[in-house]
Amino acid sequence: MTDAELASAVDSFRRVRKDLLPPGTIHGIEAQKDGNVLIAIEMKFGPNVRNDSFILEHEFVVEALARFCIETNIVIPRGGAKKVLKSDKEWILEIRLKASEMAQHAAFTDAELAASVQTGIAAH
Repeated sequence: MTDAELASAVDSFRRVRKDLLPPGTIHGIEAQKDGNVLIAIEMKFGPNVRNDSFILEHEFVVEALARFCIETNIVIPRGGAKKVLKSDKEWILEIRLKASEMAQHAAFTDAELAASVQTGIAAH
């Protein structure tokens, strides 16, 4: 995912978790060394505009990307350890499955696997 796609995923997730971030327009996303994400938001209060940044904890970034996958019909396993990584150019949802969990997902079609690669979602 690009920064813009992650911003869209977080924005969509905010509609479900209204207490997560204040209302406003997301205009910046930056990875932090601890796995959290710094979100820059422009907030309007009548004629006043305020720009501020907020830390979105890693667990909520994972939830936002998992929800994005569900909303866009990308099949992901319920189980497995999930984490979000930032490469030079994109955000990646990494899912690590145990051997017992992998047997349940062995029936993926090539088209489903191709869709996961194209969206930057990687399962290891």
